[in-house]
Amino acid sequence: DWAEAIRLYPAASPSYFNMGVVYLSETPVQLEKALERFSAFIKLRPQDGKGWYARALTHAKAGHETLAVQDFRKAHQCGSRAAMLELKKRGLNPGPSLKGCD
Repeated sequence: DWAEAIRLYPAASPSYFNMGVVYLSETPVQLEKALERFSAFIKLRPQDGKGWYARALTHAKAGHETLAVQDFRKAHQCGSRAAMLELKKRGLNPGPSLKGCD
């Protein structure tokens, strides 16, 4: 179980990402817990666009559009094509992907 993996290996970033996905798939959806897990993943792997993208989607589901756009931009900066498409869908210019983030 992912919660046990996080307890035993707190630096194991994939566990945080996977636990965020689990929280999004539960009924009812646990958005705040998902945001916490994706944020922990980002803290451990800030250059991995999938963490930024997942958190952006979660912010969007929670109605936090400004935060969602910020995270979509960061995900795009980290090379996420899906984030670029989300920005375009919102009528925003994604700008160039930097294929790396800081």
